[in-house]
Amino acid sequence: MLSASLILLLCAGACAGILAGLLGIGGGIVLVPVLLWWLSSQAVDANVVNHIAIATALATMLGTAPASAFAHYRHGAVDLARIRRWALPVMLGAGIGAVLARWIPGDWLRSLFAVLALTVGFGMSLGRKPVWQLANHRDGPALASGIGLLSSWLGIGGGSFFVPALTQFGIPLRTAIGTSSGLGLAIALPATVGYIAAGWPVEGRPHGTLGFVHVVAALVLASSAAALAPIGAKIAHHAPVTWLRRLFGVFLLIVGIRLLVGIFRG
Repeated sequence: MLSASLILLLCAGACAGILAGLLGIGGGIVLVPVLLWWLSSQAVDANVVNHIAIATALATMLGTAPASAFAHYRHGAVDLARIRRWALPVMLGAGIGAVLARWIPGDWLRSLFAVLALTVGFGMSLGRKPVWQLANHRDGPALASGIGLLSSWLGIGGGSFFVPALTQFGIPLRTAIGTSSGLGLAIALPATVGYIAAGWPVEGRPHGTLGFVHVVAALVLASSAAALAPIGAKIAHHAPVTWLRRLFGVFLLIVGIRLLVGIFRG
């Protein structure tokens, strides 16, 4: 791997790691666009470049998610009971989503996610607490499975969905961020395996891929992301909750706008 590519991926991983620790997201929102650009510059077949970018971003989270979750756990901000209840449904949804990803057109999913991101992000960017809460915890596993499914299609660790959802269950924001980090691993593991299986028979993949996962890129990204995730978590536990809420809201607004722009550009 050329030094310029190495530096690019290390920097992208570092950025994703800080965001993972700070906001409980997997970093795919940062990594997927970088990987798309990098893979395209390597003349990767356009028919597989999107799947490789998404799969590699998800594989990176195998290192980022546990590093972030452990850092939040040390601050007592991980709801282990919630993770135990939601982990299996999340894994089921993510695994199914990864296997089906080859046949799912993504534009309508990205449009839905963009609308949700803009709606939730607007409220959170104003520093508002949830005006209503989900009282029926029995609905949680179904919601978790759906988040796993959508996250595997979008190449994200689920934090953009999990953090707002967990706050609706009355969980404090910092605990929602830490719990989301732990649930990110439940998305990354089956999704990575699913993308490896789905991509195995596909032609046109570049050298160094395992199914749809670019192994070298994933290792480089994961190394810097895992190293920086605890720093993001430390900032999260020293920053005011209102500031965190607004930051997460602004992040969602940026994500929603970026997705819509990409859709309209075709």
